[in-house]
Amino acid sequence: TLGYGFTIRSYDEDLASLENGTDVATNPEEEHYYHRVELKGKWRPVSWLELDGRYRFKKKDDQFEGFESYDEGKWAAGLSLSLFPSWTLRAQASLAEREYDHRPSDLAGETLAYDKLEGSITAYYKISRGSSFYARYSYIDRDGNHDTGTSYRDYTTSRFLTGFSFAR
Repeated sequence: TLGYGFTIRSYDEDLASLENGTDVATNPEEEHYYHRVELKGKWRPVSWLELDGRYRFKKKDDQFEGFESYDEGKWAAGLSLSLFPSWTLRAQASLAEREYDHRPSDLAGETLAYDKLEGSITAYYKISRGSSFYARYSYIDRDGNHDTGTSYRDYTTSRFLTGFSFAR
């Protein structure tokens, strides 16, 4: 499957940033355009196994002065095992690489860039047709070239989610 998406976000309360990163106190209207192209596919070699993969390219265009503009590529793969009638086990992994056009990094002459590696495992228990209980553990590791300040720093995190999912 090949898809394209386009989003416009208008910001009228957050301070707009000049190309050099300085906030503009008069707060002119700022808009960001997001373009996404995604290629994805699935393969079910046997009834109890499904493999899937995708690549997504995303471009953010800051229409004010370009300070927030970036390009991002993301590879993702997953596999689902349905060995028992009510249970499904799903594993997913992804790697995203983002590079900003103007936002500076801590390294002289380089713009901000980072890689984000994510992995998760989810167990689903089918309650009825269209509804399931799930529990998911995920791990995220972001590594970039910006270690100072309060945002865009490296981090690792583990997350546990549980809940219900409903489908038509």
